[in-house]
Amino acid sequence: MNVVREPVRKIKEEPVRKIKRGTLSEQIVLSIRQFIEEKNLRTGDRLPNEDQMAELFGVSRSSIREATKSLGFFGLIDSAPRRGLTVGSLNLARLSNYLAFHFSISSYPLENLLNARLVIEVGALPFSMERIKADASLGDRLELLIDAMDRDIGNLQLFIKHDAEFHRQLVGMSGIEPLVDFTDLLALFFRRFWRQIELASREQGNESHRRLLAALRNQNLHEAEDVLRRHFKRFRDATERHDE
Repeated sequence: MNVVREPVRKIKEEPVRKIKRGTLSEQIVLSIRQFIEEKNLRTGDRLPNEDQMAELFGVSRSSIREATKSLGFFGLIDSAPRRGLTVGSLNLARLSNYLAFHFSISSYPLENLLNARLVIEVGALPFSMERIKADASLGDRLELLIDAMDRDIGNLQLFIKHDAEFHRQLVGMSGIEPLVDFTDLLALFFRRFWRQIELASREQGNESHRRLLAALRNQNLHEAEDVLRRHFKRFRDATERHDE
């Protein structure tokens, strides 16, 4: 079957845009982004080639190449023989790996991280609840993870794995994919705190999971939000007691 492809949109000539000095590569990246936004370009649309960009921004071709390579690393610009430079799409998996490294060496306060998770997960609850209402098997998947946490409660490594997957699926059921990526990143950072949580706190935490799932199945959003807020507060309190 022949596939009909839309014609690649071409870019009109533009006057020279002078780059302000600073971190040159960063300034060029910013200028390319502004160019894409101004032209309302989309994935697959053609960009000026390196020579044209160098003239457009008033910089050397090597500076353009350095900037486009950094964008290409994350998938934001594609380069192919005969086709040249085109607008790409963000490689979230690659970005997540590097952000995860940043989280692992950073010392963000636990309170800030808990608030970030709270905003994401509470915000996702109305959407997840509607999906569970439409498809009961989604709730069943969460229940299997709760059962796995009960079974492996004495094995911290497995318990953390199940807990992270529970919260990942809870957010993923919302259908809002970018939230899942942020949840994955925050989960990596939280591993260092989980190792401080005692067995009793794990049992209480998993009981919160059961109450949360019951509230979602009963279509009680207010109760689900309250359970989730108290769940994170209990985690914070348990961590603070360990540090005393």
